[in-house]
Amino acid sequence: MAIAGLSGCGEMRRSGESRTVDSLFAHAVSWQYRNIDSLESNAMQLQNLSEHVHDRDGKAEALLLMAMYSFQQMDFDRASALARQIQHSTPNQLERLGAEIMLMRVSQRTGENHAFFVHRGKAERYLQRIAEEQSALTPHQLYLYN
Repeated sequence: MAIAGLSGCGEMRRSGESRTVDSLFAHAVSWQYRNIDSLESNAMQLQNLSEHVHDRDGKAEALLLMAMYSFQQMDFDRASALARQIQHSTPNQLERLGAEIMLMRVSQRTGENHAFFVHRGKAERYLQRIAEEQSALTPHQLYLYN
């Protein structure tokens, strides 16, 4: 089964609006450590645009950005809740990997050692699955993976 297929890393994005979603995500990530307010603003714009164009992967990316913002604000409960929401909102393996990594970071920061290793095991399984079918990734997905 191809990674860009039914259970994989999401559907191939074709529309100009979806490319805008991808571009906005890349822009937001570039500001992640430079200006936290820009990260929050871009995450909210990305969420609004993703909902407008019905882009599940874009919505998951927006949730991850908001989780990053919450994590940097040391609001670990909100960061965890947003990461868990990603798990339920998309079958995309890359987005789920990002959510597991966020949950690992939160678990590490809050001293939840057992939870850290549970999330680490899930992340390793996602990484293995993604690596097996890396040739099927779109350029945007490769950007996320690397």
